[in-house]
This record gives sequence, C-alpha cells and structure tokens, in this order.
Amino acid sequence: MPTRPRVLVADADEDNRLLLMYAAEQCGYRAWGTSTQAATTTMLTETHFDVVVLDSWLAASHTAQMLARIKAGPRRPPVLAVSTGGAQPHDADSLLAAGADTFVGKPFSMTALRRELRRLRGRWF
Repeated sequence: MPTRPRVLVADADEDNRLLLMYAAEQCGYRAWGTSTQAATTTMLTETHFDVVVLDSWLAASHTAQMLARIKAGPRRPPVLAVSTGGAQPHDADSLLAAGADTFVGKPFSMTALRRELRRLRGRWF
C-alpha cells in the first residue's frame, strides 16, 4: 500500500486548523497540525512534509520569512497559504511573491480548498 503524502497545517486557530486538517485528509493526505511559529519550525525540521498549509496570521509580520525558511530547506515542500479576515487580492499577491505556491482566502469554501490541495497533490506526486 503506498504511503499517503504528509501535510503540515499551521494555523493558530484550533477550529480552522482542524477544518483544514479534515479537508486535507479527505484529499488523501496524512495531516499534522501546529499552532505556533516555533512549533511549525520544529516540525518542519524534524519531519518530512509533502505540502504545508500556512495561515498568514500564524507568523504575523514574519510570514515572508517563514515562507523563505520553508523554501530554503532541503525538502522545499509546496505551500498553500491561507489568509484570514476577508482576504484582499493584494494578500494573495504578496504571499505568492513571498514564495507560496497557491493561495486560498478565508473564509474559504471547502470546494476551493479541496481543489487546491488536490492540485498540489497531483503536481508534486
């Protein structure tokens, strides 16, 4: 039986994190969750993840640095960035410019989230 791809969901809000993990599992991923920037950094250092779902508010003003750190590592997993609070087009543009591979604004539809997770899975596996 093939190993399911691993996704790390980094979101400080527990309800959002659990919902994102649930959506990822529905798309065939094995999901792990973190709620702080420090925990996310530790998990990325200790465990191989095939995809990272990163809430832009988790790293606050350091989102670009967090994305750069993820992309500079030896594994360089694709990143699905999510942004809270009525995400504006400039949110997506700045996150994509900082290194995110794709973007979904919150509140998001499960359809849009699953579409992006499946797209990343098909693109990288």
